[in-house]
Amino acid sequence: PLRRAHLYVSVAETLVAHHLYADADIAFAAALSELGPEPVEHDGEWWETWTKILFVRADSLYFQARLDELTNLNQQLDSVLARHGTVEQQAQLYARVRQQRLRQERYRPSHDTVEITRKSIELAQMANNRELAGYEIFALGFLLLWCDDLQGAEEWLDRALHEALSMGHVPLED
Repeated sequence: PLRRAHLYVSVAETLVAHHLYADADIAFAAALSELGPEPVEHDGEWWETWTKILFVRADSLYFQARLDELTNLNQQLDSVLARHGTVEQQAQLYARVRQQRLRQERYRPSHDTVEITRKSIELAQMANNRELAGYEIFALGFLLLWCDDLQGAEEWLDRALHEALSMGHVPLED
């Protein structure tokens, strides 16, 4: 069942990338169905798969601007990741919460949204996920730009570029 759940979430991820959201919703439902109910005893692989499904679902809701559903999903993820999540998953959740809040704030980030991004950077670095940390550093640069903090924005965007070049990460360099 876990392999089939992984397959369905990969299909959903591909469908989201092609903006085929209704078809992706079917794949999400199939992935959760294959996964089955929450295990009685802690099962790391089950939670990892469940989290992956909901992260991809959150991305889909973000692209569709379905903010109420996205907020509820992020709250559900927060509750579960506090008990079962890794530091890296928590960093990924903070990144998604930042995206949700930016939509809600119409890309005029509040102080809280900036702080959420800083926390995501901290967690990504703790998890040694340089790629996620690099993206979050880049995001923080733009948030500061949108907050009219030009000096802070330049500092963080330069840092993001330095990170991208040190990793040879071409998409982040652009």
